Amino acid sequence: MKKEKFQFSRIFLIVLTIGLSCINYLTAAKQNKPNKDTKISFNSDIEPILAAKCYQCHGPNKQKSSLNLHDEQSALHGGGSMKPAIVPGKSSESYLIQRITSENKIERMPPAEREPVTPEEIRLLRMWIDQGADWPEKTVTPVENQLFKKDHWAFQPVVRPKVPVLNNAADKARARNPIDNFILNQLHKKGLSPSKEADRTTLIRRWSQTLTGLPPSPEDVEQFVADHNPDAYERLVEQLLASPHYGERWGQHWLDIVRFAETSGFEVNTPRPNAWHYRDYVIQAFNKDTPYNQFILEQLAGDTVGADIATGFLVAGPKDLVGSPDIRLTLAQRMDELHDMINTTGMTFMGLTTGCARCHDHKFDPISQHDYYAMQAVFSGVKHGDRVLNSAEYEANQKKTKETKEKLNQIKKQLSKFEPLAFTRKTLIIDDQLPGKEKTSRTDATTLMEIGGTSGYTSGKKRGERSDPGDLGRLPNIGKEYTWWKAAQKDVFTWNPGLSGRHQIWLSWGCGLSGRSNTTKALHTTDAEYHLDLDGDLKTQDDRKLIAIINQQKLADGSEAPTELVGASGSKNLWSGLYAAGIHELHPTSRIILRGGSSAAPVTADTVVFQQVTDSLNSQEATPQLRPAVQTRQNSERFKPIEAKFVRFTVLETNSGQPCIDELEIYTEGSDSHNVALASVGAKATASGTLPGYDIHKLQHINDGLYGNSYSWISNETGKGWVEIELAQKSAISRITWGRDQKGNFGDRIPTQYKIEVAADAMRHWNLISSAEDRIPFVSAPKTNSSSKNNGGLFYPIRDFPKDAIIALKDLIGQAKALDEKLDELAMDVPMIYAGQFDQPEELTHWLYRGDPFQKRDVVKPGGISAFKGNLNLDNDTLESQRRLRLAQWISNEENPLTARVMVNRIWHYHFGEGIVKSPSDFGINGGEPTHPKLLDWLASEFKDSGWSIKSIQRLILLSNTYTQSSRPTKHGLAVDADCRLLWRFPPRRLAAEVIRDSILQVSGAIDLTMGGVGYEVFEPNTNYVRVYNPKKEFGPSEWRRMVYQRKIRMEGDATFEAFDCPDGGQVCPKRTRSITALQALNLLNSHFIIQQADLFSQRLSQETSQNISDQVHYGFQLAYGRKPDQQELQKSIALVESHGLPIFCRAIFNTNEFMFIN
Repeated sequence: MKKEKFQFSRIFLIVLTIGLSCINYLTAAKQNKPNKDTKISFNSDIEPILAAKCYQCHGPNKQKSSLNLHDEQSALHGGGSMKPAIVPGKSSESYLIQRITSENKIERMPPAEREPVTPEEIRLLRMWIDQGADWPEKTVTPVENQLFKKDHWAFQPVVRPKVPVLNNAADKARARNPIDNFILNQLHKKGLSPSKEADRTTLIRRWSQTLTGLPPSPEDVEQFVADHNPDAYERLVEQLLASPHYGERWGQHWLDIVRFAETSGFEVNTPRPNAWHYRDYVIQAFNKDTPYNQFILEQLAGDTVGADIATGFLVAGPKDLVGSPDIRLTLAQRMDELHDMINTTGMTFMGLTTGCARCHDHKFDPISQHDYYAMQAVFSGVKHGDRVLNSAEYEANQKKTKETKEKLNQIKKQLSKFEPLAFTRKTLIIDDQLPGKEKTSRTDATTLMEIGGTSGYTSGKKRGERSDPGDLGRLPNIGKEYTWWKAAQKDVFTWNPGLSGRHQIWLSWGCGLSGRSNTTKALHTTDAEYHLDLDGDLKTQDDRKLIAIINQQKLADGSEAPTELVGASGSKNLWSGLYAAGIHELHPTSRIILRGGSSAAPVTADTVVFQQVTDSLNSQEATPQLRPAVQTRQNSERFKPIEAKFVRFTVLETNSGQPCIDELEIYTEGSDSHNVALASVGAKATASGTLPGYDIHKLQHINDGLYGNSYSWISNETGKGWVEIELAQKSAISRITWGRDQKGNFGDRIPTQYKIEVAADAMRHWNLISSAEDRIPFVSAPKTNSSSKNNGGLFYPIRDFPKDAIIALKDLIGQAKALDEKLDELAMDVPMIYAGQFDQPEELTHWLYRGDPFQKRDVVKPGGISAFKGNLNLDNDTLESQRRLRLAQWISNEENPLTARVMVNRIWHYHFGEGIVKSPSDFGINGGEPTHPKLLDWLASEFKDSGWSIKSIQRLILLSNTYTQSSRPTKHGLAVDADCRLLWRFPPRRLAAEVIRDSILQVSGAIDLTMGGVGYEVFEPNTNYVRVYNPKKEFGPSEWRRMVYQRKIRMEGDATFEAFDCPDGGQVCPKRTRSITALQALNLLNSHFIIQQADLFSQRLSQETSQNISDQVHYGFQLAYGRKPDQQELQKSIALVESHGLPIFCRAIFNTNEFMFIN
């Protein structure tokens, strides 16, 4: 009984204690419950609610209805409902509150099957929103040291290890330098033995192909084999390292690493004609053994250290040239460009996949998203494009250019007096061309009977020919082709101008000239009639009057074409020129009617011109007041002086796409005429709209004083738009110039119909001063190869000029043409390099949430990877060039644990086919582990101590016993180390695509060893906007240079050698794949290139030896393999030649493993 009472008492006490605890807890909870004055914390109060009740459907991993409550911007903007989920300060208007408190079970969130939001949670959410919905910034911070995996081998400081001591006498005898000590030490641990030394023929081929990418000549092999001096190896290695062809081979390795190519990639794949300079720079840098730390400085900031070309590294990658009006796509394209620079820099120099931190912290390596955007801030002022190569030659060129321009400007000033004034009265030009054979009319022209046909004018530039440019006082050919009928005394065609009032009319036709021999006959009618029908009703005749009877066998001035134009047969078709048919009163329905002559000879129709006449005089002009057709480069608008404060250029039509204007220049009247449209003198530009997405096409370029497509404005409307210049002060102006592209490189987007108006007051009362109406139609503008601004269709109609003025005008035109041609020559001599364009960044760099350009967060200063030593000490106002220089100095600093290790590993990789670390561009956590970590660090130390000399490391490798071993396998070696990672033998491998091709050319005797300059083409030329690269089918000496000089096309490859794993430059290629495919064998046996080179090889064997087959076979083996054939090889080769000919033997040589492999 006592025991039971005791138990009861104990239970009672426990219950009492728990009860009191609960009361105390509830009391405390009530006391801590937030009241209306308590500041609600997002982190502690709100995010737990959202995470538990909302994130499953509207969080970082899933966004139903496009709503993400994990992201502030998404929550504020709302999802698919287009209603803000959160309205700061107004909980009742917040859609989030409306949905979680809805009485409608279907609308209430979370759904019924999920746990609902409690009243207390709703109260907290309301309080937080009413307090302003304070949403603390989710900042990205540099990786802290405690998060840094300190024990990863690649991130440790480079410390020179002790060289292993070799105890074995045989090993001591084999070891030529410390490399062998490290390798032999590891071999013994694995129970392996090194291989014997390779024979000298094998060694010279191995060294030569590794260092120069070419096989040694028979003479070089013979000399080396016979050289028994102790330093024979050293002298040969030095000779090969000093060869200019060394840089060609090792430069190719570097070009692989940095994704070099000479087109933009993507769908348009436009050529980069000046990219080859970077390729030549790399070759020269390897030949000079430029210290690697300097090599890094030059490629990241060469413009600051006297190596302008080297920054081609930054822009060697692809770039999407297709712009978009969608600002999201445009920003994404820009982010991709910068990403390419960041990623390539990190992988190339530090062996780190920096690009993985674009959207989040790197998952494995100590690279934060903050670090990524710090590097983006370094490169934010770098853009793709050409720039001038600064040099003494360029300075001299610029001086000559300036002098020539000054002379030309003086000539232009004198010529401007002769330029025709803009004719603002109505001008109408109607041609005879109908939309198609099935069409019989259009608004301004009608055919009255079935046409006989159309004929084009004879090609040429003489009078009346298709490209006749005109002359002083004579218009160029403005006809396209003429239409003809065989219809005696019948109405065949009408021109319907739709004009009212007094107008002068000019007629033209296609000339069918009288033959000059008895065998020819008259081609066209001699009495074609032109009638004016006032009311346009063809059924009535009383208002019709005859305005001209034309002999269509003659030119407009009544003359016959010179004999040299027509020839004996009279078979050429010539444009007549314009015939003045008088001044006539027109009604809106009036028509000009063409009627056939009295005979059945063809009657022809071409362009008719109408020009408004306002005075009462009946004086006729011989030619209409027409100005030159719109030109691509520059157009001049001359008019009587007029006061202007505002000038508006309105585009009405273009030859294609949205209109583009290079520079709009407005000149004052008077002897001190100057351009008042420049922004630098206070003029302001506005426009109807600007096409977004293009840094080179901005409104500010319309009056920045810079010329060319890269400094132009593009409207955001197809075929139309306007741009307006407000002058700093009201000025009397008399001339305006403009162009599509004053450098003459682009011929699209040209405003072909436009008007120019001025206003002197703020109310913008516009006055028309010029338009395209009085210009020759653009489609008829003569085409010329000359880019001269004062040639190619410009003419000066003479009306009241005295004879001496005409002589002076001719002389001025001649001088202007000569000066323009000289400017073109000087422009061609300006050395341009595709090495990037640098500008101080206009905007600050932000880290982007999930890498999204529309989710900007904190501003990030320029910097490097914070987990490694060294602060770049950069600010947002640091000069753009200094940002890149400081980053380069940080990367190349001796304290950087990665830079030297990465480069010596690359050198090792290209000697042995595999690096000590198997992943040359990834030394991070996910990269390969080094097979010989101490050797890697010893080489890195040696590299830095040698002054960062690449050749010094190569000497050590090439002269080591490890490198000079035989490549013959052993059963034991294959069983223990089949991949030969421990280097118990020299690892044989197939030659790279370039070495195979170059070796074939070398052996055939066809190789052209010219170094540097513009590369050769293996594709047919084309100028399509979207380039199509069709392989050439025929090759000659111009394509027989070394393959490093082949113009590198992205997404395309050499028709024969692409199959041999040759990269296209689309992305970085730190190590090439080594595939074995049927296509390789087929290409090497049957391609046009191989067949051609085999023929040349056989010719060489025939010409350089006797006609004895045995001699030819011996010489072929020596050229291809560096050795003589054994007896069995000789017999089989002779039999092959006798059966199938010498070219087949040569093709067989090219296809052997001994030729194709480095052994």
